[in-house]
Amino acid sequence: MKIIISGALGAMGRTIAANAANFGVEVAAGVDREASDALAFPVYEGFANCPTDVDVVIDFSHPSNLPNVLAFSKANNIPAVIA
Repeated sequence: MKIIISGALGAMGRTIAANAANFGVEVAAGVDREASDALAFPVYEGFANCPTDVDVVIDFSHPSNLPNVLAFSKANNIPAVIA
């Protein structure tokens, strides 16, 4: 399974990223307020550059980002887990 983590640089995003491989999950990309190379996968400032060949978007971002998460998920027919 391949995922995108929205809110990747937050506490829960980092926890998911750190444990994903233990469950056979590949983190394809992350999204946060600022792009970063601090993690083992690319973290983008928005969804524009994110891959679309993923199985799910997991969102632990700020509620103000919800429209962006839903728009990306809907446009690419990707399920989203909103937390």
